[in-house]
Amino acid sequence: MLKLLYKFAGKLLRITKFCHFRHQLCYFAMKFWQILSKMVSKP
Repeated sequence: MLKLLYKFAGKLLRITKFCHFRHQLCYFAMKFWQILSKMVSKP
């Protein structure tokens, strides 16, 4: 489960690097990852 999440995170980071000129998409990706990591860190 966590390995899958980290793979997904890597893909997300790669996408964010490529879309740095598309601020809205990057902002959404970062927000989505923040929410996802909060959900995962909850016991």
